[in-house]
Amino acid sequence: MRDSTLEKYCNVYDEFLINGRNGTRAWLSFNPKSSEESAANEFSRILRIPDIVEYAALKQKELSETKKFTHESLVEDLIEIKDRCMQKVPVMVRKDGQMVQAQDEAGNNMWTFEASSAIKAVIELGKHDGKFYEKNNQDKSGSITPEQRAADIAAIEAIMKGK
Repeated sequence: MRDSTLEKYCNVYDEFLINGRNGTRAWLSFNPKSSEESAANEFSRILRIPDIVEYAALKQKELSETKKFTHESLVEDLIEIKDRCMQKVPVMVRKDGQMVQAQDEAGNNMWTFEASSAIKAVIELGKHDGKFYEKNNQDKSGSITPEQRAADIAAIEAIMKGK
């Protein structure tokens, strides 16, 4: 492999790290005329090149050392984000010139929380643990059974309802 090709592949890998680990987007940033399918295939292919495997390991080590970024710290941060987003916050309304907690028709206090942010944190945890994406950066949406998908959705809903 020519040095210029290796340099290009290393730059694509760097873009992958910068853009949130999207290999298709990383490839397209250097090869904008490629189709998305072709970009995904090409990125997957370069991840199997021994020099890129070595480069990726070096970059991961650098990230871990410079930012104290580890699997455990990422998981802890995502769980903290999910937990913070799940904290209920009272819905407040003005009544007779004062702020009071809103109530529903049955007289129960009303609460809100950041559902979309909590769901995103749970999805990121799943991605990180390999539940949603395979190593080659391809979507696994078609590779699980309907029963497994239903079980995964039920598990996420249980988490969202407060365990």
